[in-house]
Amino acid sequence: MKSFFKSLALLFILNCIIVLAPQRATAQYDENQGGGNYQQPNEQVFYDQLAPDGQWVNHPNYGYVWIPNAEPEFAPYRTAGHWVLTDYGWTWVSDYRWGWACFHYGRWEFDPYYGWLWLPGHEWAPAWVSWRRCPGYYGWAPMGYHHTVEMVYGDNYYVENDRWVFVDERYVDDPYCSRYYAPRENNYMYVRNGNYIDNRYNDNDRNVVYIAGPRREEVERVTYHPVNRVVIQEANRPGQTVHNNNQLTIYRPVVKQHDEKQQAPAPRNIVAMNQAKPMTQRHTEYQQQHPEYHSNNVNNTQNLQKNNDNRSGNTQQQHIENNQQNHVENNQQNNNVKVQQEQNSQQKQNEVQGGNQQHQVNGNMNQQHQQEQNVNNNQVQQGNQQNNNRGNYNTKTNKQVPVDKNQQKTGTKNTTTVEKKKPVQQEQEKDNNNNKKER
Repeated sequence: MKSFFKSLALLFILNCIIVLAPQRATAQYDENQGGGNYQQPNEQVFYDQLAPDGQWVNHPNYGYVWIPNAEPEFAPYRTAGHWVLTDYGWTWVSDYRWGWACFHYGRWEFDPYYGWLWLPGHEWAPAWVSWRRCPGYYGWAPMGYHHTVEMVYGDNYYVENDRWVFVDERYVDDPYCSRYYAPRENNYMYVRNGNYIDNRYNDNDRNVVYIAGPRREEVERVTYHPVNRVVIQEANRPGQTVHNNNQLTIYRPVVKQHDEKQQAPAPRNIVAMNQAKPMTQRHTEYQQQHPEYHSNNVNNTQNLQKNNDNRSGNTQQQHIENNQQNHVENNQQNNNVKVQQEQNSQQKQNEVQGGNQQHQVNGNMNQQHQQEQNVNNNQVQQGNQQNNNRGNYNTKTNKQVPVDKNQQKTGTKNTTTVEKKKPVQQEQEKDNNNNKKER
């Protein structure tokens, strides 16, 4: 009889172990390694926590991938989120409750039929993206499968143009930065005219190198306001990332890789690749489940951010209002500078024009003076001509003209003198004739 009760007791204990074992395995990721008696989490934390918001698919090339049940215009590091500066670099703050995992671990890949796929990873980062800078814009793009930091700065690294997100450089730190995204059709121009930002941060605690993004002083120079550095606070369990004032509360455990001797973690519900919902079907179902969705990425992002502002005491709203006020003041200041520059330019033009007019007046005066001088010269010439004429007239009317001594010496006859003497001889001859007649 005692052996029978012992057997029942053993069976009861075994049943309890069988029932409680999965619960204990699932509960190991509910808290980080310093928050309780649970072990360090592995990939299972992703498989279980992300299952309600998407479907796990066994991809032939990537293994287990996760497809989110997001809005039709979803794109990683583009919709429903913004950037903040932390000690690790520019950190993406997602408004999705699963954002703690998919934007800080693993990589993103795009499938034309199924859409965006997330591949789990073990290393945490502020964001697994590459950064670019072109005139007037900052840009970023998600890093693909097996892309490392060293590959990003290599000669063969390539990202398709439509994967990039470019924003006006003045609003890169704005909580509503999605309002200032550049059109995707212009990405080719921004990519062609831009360069990669080589700014890295070495996390010695986790032995990981991060791409930190734009430097703080550069952003402050283009935004015209100081950039606050946000402190990261460790969360005890997976969930929504909270940005409140200068603190960012996020769950970021050190995910342990499974031991090859043990059974590998796996999703509880796996969908075959040929049975996974295509992108168009998921989008239709999303619109049916969310009638308030207006197929507008900007409006949807703003609504999600406004909800977060209400939960966090409207701190982001106050921040954006301050930023907008700073932008208005900076724009007014720039306008004043432009007006002053235009006035200075107009004044210079007037001075140049006045100088040209004065130069023209001086030229006219010189021309008039030259004309007067020409008139005087003409008058002088006319006076000289008249004097010459008078001299000639006197020469013709005078009866006695002095004879040139040089001509007398050389025996040259002066025709003018001879001509003047002819009337005198005639008078003498007349007188002689008259005397003869009287006799």
